[in-house]
Amino acid sequence: MPYFAPYIDDTGLHIPTYADIRDDLIAQFKEIYGDDLYLGNDSQDYQMIAVFSLKTYDTFQLMQLVYNNQSV
Repeated sequence: MPYFAPYIDDTGLHIPTYADIRDDLIAQFKEIYGDDLYLGNDSQDYQMIAVFSLKTYDTFQLMQLVYNNQSV
């Protein structure tokens, strides 16, 4: 599933997965720096993308926890 901004509807809060966030950041990096940018697992750029993706996903998971623990 491609990246989407978190949203709330009748079924609850929806957040993208870590892989969706990472893949979106990779696509944005390639738009900026070109498709020939090396983003192998051992590259510094990929490691930075992975860290940013994880921090963003952790924040979304906290948002999910807060949403799920609210009383109605």
